[in-house]
Amino acid sequence: MVFNLPGLGRAIVEAVFSQDRPVVQGVVLATSAFIVVANIVVDGLYGVIDPGVRVS
Repeated sequence: MVFNLPGLGRAIVEAVFSQDRPVVQGVVLATSAFIVVANIVVDGLYGVIDPGVRVS
């Protein structure tokens, strides 16, 4: 809990125990989409931070 608010971790645990598949799928989809977007942003910024890197 952050600032006394339940997060995605608690939501996924409660959804798994209550067999609420749409919530589990939604949390997994949102988490994986965030990771993919973060990787794309980091890859794009890597060329700006280190100009010695070439795109092939």
